[in-house]
Amino acid sequence: FVVNNTWCGNSLGLQITEDRARFAAIVSYVIYMWKMVWPQNLAVLYPYAAALPLWEVLFAGLLLLCITGAVIRYMKRAPYLFVGWLWFLGTLVPVIGLLQVGIQAYADRYTYIPLIGLFIILVWGIADLSCQDWRSRRRARLAGARVAACPGSSAAPR
Repeated sequence: FVVNNTWCGNSLGLQITEDRARFAAIVSYVIYMWKMVWPQNLAVLYPYAAALPLWEVLFAGLLLLCITGAVIRYMKRAPYLFVGWLWFLGTLVPVIGLLQVGIQAYADRYTYIPLIGLFIILVWGIADLSCQDWRSRRRARLAGARVAACPGSSAAPR
């Protein structure tokens, strides 16, 4: 699955193919989005996995393409989707792992600025819903309550 034709190293001597770095970057985008919704099992270091399953790369790539297509489709009606999505994608480019600077595949410490883009989408989307009829306002309040409950429920003691 991983093509070993071009090597890029880092200061720690870890050798990762360029293809492997690209595939890991695609998966990392989805991992960052998931950790925004469900911030559990956070760690200081997420090393590269020994193997990256093909289904993970395909699923992550398809999900990113679908979200990008939806954002482009609704760009004129809801420009905050375009701004937020490009903010997320663009600000993660320097830290997503295409240029290897350590042994981590991804790192939570890099997500604070990029996640602003997803929160732009979330906040303006809920505001858009709340400006419509009473049913939409009710759905917006429920969505806001769910969003507010997510971090609290994942941090609750077991």
